[in-house]
Amino acid sequence: MSMPATRTAPFANWAMLLGAAALVLTLVHLFAGPFAPVDSAGVTLGELAAEIQQSGLRALRGEPQPEAQPRPWDIDRILALATAAIGAVAIVLAVIGFVQHEPRRAVIGGFGLGATAIAFQLIAWLAFAILGTMIVIALVQSLDLDFG
Repeated sequence: MSMPATRTAPFANWAMLLGAAALVLTLVHLFAGPFAPVDSAGVTLGELAAEIQQSGLRALRGEPQPEAQPRPWDIDRILALATAAIGAVAIVLAVIGFVQHEPRRAVIGGFGLGATAIAFQLIAWLAFAILGTMIVIALVQSLDLDFG
């Protein structure tokens, strides 16, 4: 008896490998990070409150606002970008594998892992943005600032 011919799936295999790496990187970064040194929440919120107050005073006086400073690149920002890029490459490789008629399970696996890594990162970012907004609103209300 002859062995059935096996189909190779190089694009889908690479998509699964990169998608899995992106997902693991996302989880490690979320649960073990942040890796860059950060100030305590009290210091950060205090600086934010002072900056809001100074900005309001400058606006009332008609003074110009200071120029925006670019955010520096740190390990956390690099990891977030690398995770999204690796997940996107996994998705592109899965699509190429689909076009090349590679096995569907491998293609779907690579696409799913890459998309899950990106979606997980976006959902976590969205949750932190909502929580941060709620904290800033509570902080502004506690300062009794009236913007109306």
